[in-house]
Amino acid sequence: SGFMKIFVYLVSIFIYFKRPINSIYFCKVCINGLKQISINLDNKHRDEIVIKTIKIIKHNLTKDEIIIRLSFNEFLIVFIDKDIDFINDYYSYVSSNFTSKKYYNDFKHTISVSHGIVKYVKKEDIYDCINKASRIANIEKNNNEINLFFN
Repeated sequence: SGFMKIFVYLVSIFIYFKRPINSIYFCKVCINGLKQISINLDNKHRDEIVIKTIKIIKHNLTKDEIIIRLSFNEFLIVFIDKDIDFINDYYSYVSSNFTSKKYYNDFKHTISVSHGIVKYVKKEDIYDCINKASRIANIEKNNNEINLFFN
């Protein structure tokens, strides 16, 4: 999309001109189940879930991370000079907040998250790198969405 091309351009400027950078990781985070929830729940309850989710995703991030909301349920986090252990710990925290089953009237649901982490390699096409993170997240998302709604 046009937005994505603009974003890639802005990130490339940040990468090459802001400061020396040793490593960059792109982490795509998808919230599973939000579409189904938005169909079945009233706007107030859906918005509460989205706001809570965004707070969880933003938790433990510093001013060095860039977080972009790509769509209703997709976020891209750019980690600058953080090692993979830091990113894995961050994601473990995020995913652990989405494990409990929830009830709203007769609608029973679970929200989960899926992710894809890709290290940016110098001179690699940033757009390709972000797409790779998206593909990894989508594979995980397809596996995770099987048990989101229960009787």
